Amino acid sequence: MNPKFRKGKIRRRKELTRTVETIGTFMEQYYLPLLEKYRYHQPHVHMLSKYGIGAGRHSAFRRLLHALFTKRDFAEAIQAEMDNEVQGDHFGKIRKMMLEGCSVEYFSAELGKFTKEFHSHLSDDCKQNAATSFENMRNVLQNLRERGLLHENVSAVYDNTDGCCSQYRCATGVFLLTVLSSMFKVCIDRQVHAPGHGKDEVDGLNATTKRFLCEKMATTQKDDGRDNTNRMADWAMEGGAEKCLSAEAVRLLENPERKDGVGGAGKYHKRFDNRAVTERHYHVLKASDVKFDNLKMETIKFKKVRKGKHNGLGARYNIRTDPNLGVGFAAIRRIPCACDACFEQLKIDWEPGTEPDEQPRYKQNKECELWPVFNGHNDWEIVEIRPGVETPDEDMENVYATVLESIADVMASEIEQQKIGAVSTVDDKYYLLKWTTLPYRIEGDKLLTEYDPPIHVKDGELVCEGEYLEGLLRAKGWYYPTTIKTVVRLQQVLAADILMSPIKSPDNLLPWGGWPQREPPFDLTGKKVKRLVQLQCGEQSTKIGIADHDAILEEMRQ
Repeated sequence: MNPKFRKGKIRRRKELTRTVETIGTFMEQYYLPLLEKYRYHQPHVHMLSKYGIGAGRHSAFRRLLHALFTKRDFAEAIQAEMDNEVQGDHFGKIRKMMLEGCSVEYFSAELGKFTKEFHSHLSDDCKQNAATSFENMRNVLQNLRERGLLHENVSAVYDNTDGCCSQYRCATGVFLLTVLSSMFKVCIDRQVHAPGHGKDEVDGLNATTKRFLCEKMATTQKDDGRDNTNRMADWAMEGGAEKCLSAEAVRLLENPERKDGVGGAGKYHKRFDNRAVTERHYHVLKASDVKFDNLKMETIKFKKVRKGKHNGLGARYNIRTDPNLGVGFAAIRRIPCACDACFEQLKIDWEPGTEPDEQPRYKQNKECELWPVFNGHNDWEIVEIRPGVETPDEDMENVYATVLESIADVMASEIEQQKIGAVSTVDDKYYLLKWTTLPYRIEGDKLLTEYDPPIHVKDGELVCEGEYLEGLLRAKGWYYPTTIKTVVRLQQVLAADILMSPIKSPDNLLPWGGWPQREPPFDLTGKKVKRLVQLQCGEQSTKIGIADHDAILEEMRQ
């Protein structure tokens, strides 16, 4: 058998059928089974509505500094039915555009109020799956970080989606959400709407975009000597290459006259100033930009709180990814809650050295207002997401490489000359060094031979130069400077700016082990060479704080 052969899947499709049955058969086979499903469905609709849990989450978002409130959804694919299309295009291959919309609400310091913007992601050939949504969400978060609206280890993202099992609520989607949290160092708290009740403002804004593009397709460019810049080009090929339909759509959508809404005059001016969405951003996504299209993950380690169904991922409506949990780990519970008790619990600092299951921010909370309803069945569960059997090892390597590249970009912005940083090594330790240069990109592939084994650095990779700090003998946590130079990849950097404390009597003394118990300079008269060198190193030594040490170890664990 061909090793590349993949067995197809049996698909089922429901058809509307007319039939006549007795009242007893109707009650037994149709009405009562559906009523049983409705009994499970109706409480979810009530609790997860925008007037229930949704209102509480939005209120919690407004109480946090630098928090973001996002909503996202895919629209039905847009079919390119041009006014002057070729007959073969209509009856053969119809071009389509994928569209995913995302609204972002945040507090604008410039305006002094909460404001909302909308991001539209268009693509010619991307699938509507978790990998595409990941790239779109990464694009939005990167845009917000560059504009100073997303802050590392400070911001929290309250995300809202429907329950599509191929996009948002699947093992692959949750895993990629953990990747985003690790890349941007933010917590992402996702609420999934009740089935069939996920319509919101995103659907309306997506619809206006689709309607505008359909109108433009009906008024394509003509060779009549007029200005056609406000019309859509209907040709599929240009210069022997396929023309990007999404790029053409974005060109028209970004027309200043309609991009952020049609400016009103007279009686409509006030309505224009008070519009909900103040900015619109449009992005083109190419299929080559989607890195993890073949990634297939599977969720494991669910606690079976009771027998029967409704115990898998499809029964969980709250997914929270935390950079402290690391890639591949997420906190999940059945129903999201933003009551005061849950709100304060999630603000508790992460305890380094404590297992994720035992972290205070994710422990059982009997003060939650939903406790009388669930009585422990809504506790947080820390789940691990692992690759499925069909996922190649190369795809997983690309995932971790992507995370490290993002971390390197963050570290590059924090590194300054003469400051102290920490780097990881292959022996599961960390070393301190003083930065002697600013970060720069390597030209051409190079081999760092000062390491054992040597480290291969690729062309364009971010690196920085520094001088090692050596640990002081019989003085744990104390380090003195050396002249040993090295080049480190920024992917190895655990911390870019560590505050070191000098010797200060009597608050910060060297531990007793033959060390003088006073502030430098030490008495060096009459000392042997070995002792003299030791004391000179002690005079220059500084101490790393316990909090910084624990934070570095926690970063290594992640």
